Amino acid sequence: ALFHIRKAPAGFLKDPSNSKHKQTFLEVSYEKRWSEFGTYPVCHFKQILGNRGNLDVETHILLGQNHIFHNEEFPRAVNEYIDEKFKDWEIPEEEYHNRRDLRAFRVLSIDPATARDLDDALHIRECDDGTFEIGIHIADVTYFMNENSPVDIEASKRATTVYLVDRCITMLPEKLCSELCSLNPDV
Repeated sequence: ALFHIRKAPAGFLKDPSNSKHKQTFLEVSYEKRWSEFGTYPVCHFKQILGNRGNLDVETHILLGQNHIFHNEEFPRAVNEYIDEKFKDWEIPEEEYHNRRDLRAFRVLSIDPATARDLDDALHIRECDDGTFEIGIHIADVTYFMNENSPVDIEASKRATTVYLVDRCITMLPEKLCSELCSLNPDV
């Protein structure tokens, strides 16, 4: 990419052939024009992201290349909404009547042992006629999601949980995915 010489990072102009520059990631924004005879597109320098080999820099770039621009932190409005709405939340009594109570079943998580949130599980039981019932249990996050709430808007932007080798960028805040919407025992 080409950017204007006056917008180049300090040090690049003094010694452009310096090998340490080849180990540095730059963030640039591209213009929609590309000279008919140019080898590179015209762009604007935005910032130095950091050095190759730095885990946080490489992860930031990897996420950006996959159009994931959020991180583990949630916006303040989302955290405040969760804290206010679900501070001392308990299952309302009517929910015990509105849903099938499966607490007596032996339900097994199918999430890996390293999972922080258990939201997928199943049960198998033999029926009276000798057949087997397989029950699939998925945490009901919709119960806690009000349309156009800060949580709904942020979850719509995130669309999914992103699992990396060293971290997890959740679609929902911790209070929901690891507590209220969790299939963890005694939660």
